[in-house]
Amino acid sequence: MSDAYFVTCKDAGKTAYLLGPFTTEKACKVFAEFQEDNPESRHNEIHDACCEIDRKAHFFAYGMCRIRDFKPGEIAGLLNRVDKEKWDKVLS
Repeated sequence: MSDAYFVTCKDAGKTAYLLGPFTTEKACKVFAEFQEDNPESRHNEIHDACCEIDRKAHFFAYGMCRIRDFKPGEIAGLLNRVDKEKWDKVLS
């Protein structure tokens, strides 16, 4: 078992796992954090996909988390389940 990283969002005190698991913090940050000066930042893809699901997603707080001793297959991000083909490519 090893650590896994997920893009998350918070709304009304509840946290949701959006995308993951990523094997490195750096890979997860590309999607989790808006970085205007970083051309590799893909946060807007996450934000736009969430807004398609829930129009209030514009107001969510986005971030990331680490799960220690993660067991593969234990958790899948919400976007992984909504559009498996698209988002699983990101993780491979």
